[in-house]
Amino acid sequence: YEMSASLVGSEMCIRDRCYFGIPRNPSIEPDFPEAPLELKTFGYWETKRADQRLALSAIDYMDYQKKVSFEESHLYEKCHNMLFVIYLLQTGQLRIESEIKYIRLYEFEKIVASDMEQIKRDYYIIAKKIMEGKASELSEGDTEFLGAARRGDKNSKMQDAPKGDKALPRRFAFKQSYMSYLVREYIVPEKDFSQTIYPVSYTHLRAHETSAHL
Repeated sequence: YEMSASLVGSEMCIRDRCYFGIPRNPSIEPDFPEAPLELKTFGYWETKRADQRLALSAIDYMDYQKKVSFEESHLYEKCHNMLFVIYLLQTGQLRIESEIKYIRLYEFEKIVASDMEQIKRDYYIIAKKIMEGKASELSEGDTEFLGAARRGDKNSKMQDAPKGDKALPRRFAFKQSYMSYLVREYIVPEKDFSQTIYPVSYTHLRAHETSAHL
């Protein structure tokens, strides 16, 4: 059952309001600032494949006129503790009608060390490119787990970036392949995110993601 991105977003917003009484939150603060805790909802199929990438936080290019460490970033401030509400998708069923199967706490400081190291590497690759005046050259292919995903379409308003560059709006997001890995190896088996499963390469993740579509 195919749905437009805007409808998916609005249905997830409804779910947030229904279950937690909060509106969609575009600010740099997490949804529950006192906790602090950011709410994230996403779906997966019976094949244990996540339905899409997981949007995290908008990228403000001008923040990167100078070096910003991962721990000082808006991404970290908003998303270092996330409550995952995970629902099972069924063909022909509206997302808002999907059954919630898992609720999991995902904390940057408590996930397996190799995953955290890769997420940080990805962040610095993105940040360095922006700082060098190459925001307009960003591609999700630059990184492995954490990507700089496009927001809107090619007709969206260009945003100012360092060194006189201008670029289409982007946001930090966990790639669909990484989300599928979390679903397959941690969420459905109900394993702790700090548990080492086996060495994971990006090639392995992409190969599994490709085979899931065949």
